[in-house]
Amino acid sequence: MLTRLAGAAMGAEPANEALAKFKIPPESLEETGVRHQTDYEVRELLGIHGREGQDLNGIVFPYRDPRNGRVLGHRVRLDKPLADGTKYLSEQGCRALFFPPTCSSELEPTSIAAVFVEAEKSALALTALADRCGRKLIPIAVGGVWGWQRRSGLELTPDGSRELVTSPSPSLDWVVWKGRKAILAFDSNVAGRRDLERARLALAAELRKRGAQVFIASVPKRDGVNGPDDLIAVAGDSATLEMLDRAAPFAPMKATRSTRTGFVLMRLSDLLTKPDAPVDYVLENVLVAGGVSGIFAKPKVGKSTFARNLCLAVARGEDFLGLKTKKGECIYLALEEREEDIRKDFRAMGADGSEPIYVHAASAPAEGIAALCDLVRERKPMLVVIDPLFRLARIRDENAYAETYTALGPLIDVAREVGTHVMFSHHAGKGMKADSVDSPLGSTAIGGAVSTLIVLKRARDRRTIETIQRVGVDMPETVLEFNTETRQLSLGGTCFVAECEECEAGILEFLKEAGEPQPQAQIREEVKGQTRAIRAALTALVKDGRVVRTGDGKKGKPFEYELPNSGFQGIAGTRKPESKNQSQLAENKERILVPEDSQESILVPDIDQSDDTVRL
Repeated sequence: MLTRLAGAAMGAEPANEALAKFKIPPESLEETGVRHQTDYEVRELLGIHGREGQDLNGIVFPYRDPRNGRVLGHRVRLDKPLADGTKYLSEQGCRALFFPPTCSSELEPTSIAAVFVEAEKSALALTALADRCGRKLIPIAVGGVWGWQRRSGLELTPDGSRELVTSPSPSLDWVVWKGRKAILAFDSNVAGRRDLERARLALAAELRKRGAQVFIASVPKRDGVNGPDDLIAVAGDSATLEMLDRAAPFAPMKATRSTRTGFVLMRLSDLLTKPDAPVDYVLENVLVAGGVSGIFAKPKVGKSTFARNLCLAVARGEDFLGLKTKKGECIYLALEEREEDIRKDFRAMGADGSEPIYVHAASAPAEGIAALCDLVRERKPMLVVIDPLFRLARIRDENAYAETYTALGPLIDVAREVGTHVMFSHHAGKGMKADSVDSPLGSTAIGGAVSTLIVLKRARDRRTIETIQRVGVDMPETVLEFNTETRQLSLGGTCFVAECEECEAGILEFLKEAGEPQPQAQIREEVKGQTRAIRAALTALVKDGRVVRTGDGKKGKPFEYELPNSGFQGIAGTRKPESKNQSQLAENKERILVPEDSQESILVPDIDQSDDTVRL
């Protein structure tokens, strides 16, 4: 007994440190019995005799009966996930849910709201938040989205086999639910995941059946935030309380299915009360999880290079073009390139083979899109790339709207169903289009079917990228930098900025050759570029002091521009360098005006450039 108490005391300090950022006071952890335990202690506590070679150190959360404080079981949050991704281990046979120890008197009064969360630390963090803000809450942790359902036994099936039976945890019976507000505040990663969303809706339906008034709270998606405990740590108390206060009422969708037509109808009132799910992105603000996108460009502009760079970034969870990615498995269908070329590209980009990227470098199967849909449902990847589209979708007439849209329909459906992002490459049409939506070669159905159009262009020695978004933020035409050695891409400035820089170089070169001040009209005639770019370039050059502006900017006396120290400034009306005393200069041309060994600097009077802005 003494050994056990000493171990608990030693384990309290690491637990306090690990949970301190969630503003959980040490006294609460001590009262709850939360502690950090060693691999040996966890194995003894949970009765684990297998898992050799695996580290089971972790924080232990006792599960108690809130009515009397009796310990019913334990759950351990491991310090390091196991090889199979397991983060938590539970004691076998425990069917209870996790309740804070201070809520014994709050199980019956239905004026006190209950908040369901996934993790025990979220429940403790909300308990501490309620204490700080003078609120009454009953936070309940279910231990994962389906944790509120527990094994209740085995059932004999008609064929003689036994089947596992689950039912709601008996802990739900300890609370009076009729008329009580119940808020479901599951982790933010539930949004957009149909399997997780199904668990949340099932719990909502169970609580509603028991008479509770059910609300759905959406934990906002932001860096470092998944559960309510993270929200407290990152955004603070007020943001967390606002999230709970803005919870949307849950009502089972009373869909009306017509057996004759197959349509499922939902009342508008049910649709309006359905909680908004935050948008989940594979590429921040550009590629939506569960969406379809297309890369459109003329041949040899870099569609495949773009797709392979994106695959590598998503597989590693690294930024791409300065934007965050969501890490996950990628499938790359290289339907017209050789294995050698793909291997060479990925090696140059630094891939080592440990990345979860799966490549099909061959022709497409005869089933085409149907086969791909089956593959997506089976593997549930984060990203699928089809390179190019028409090597998979066997479309006879690419200009036929109905045929093209019908072929792309299954891709849209499977992406939305699974949460995978499907990207395909396709050629752009000839000539420059006024509207980039018209860039894809063939039917407008191609551009209309995707949620994101990515348009790549090449002009002279410059490549550009532009996106048109159905969801997200449009990217204006921007320079796309390409490293020929690493085969990697990065963003430069916008095309307008790049054009201004080119105009600046052209203006400086023209003024150097001209040798005398030039009006803006003459500069616009001699320098290539849009008028607005030339004007912006002149403004920047004057501001930086690389060009000097003279004149009044009035009719008959326009502004004129020249290089600094060209010999024209300060003598109004001159067109050539002048000397005030040519004869004296001739007489003294043999004299050395400045000694060769002089160490003193020659001071040049400052030129007044107080008003150096080009007026557009």
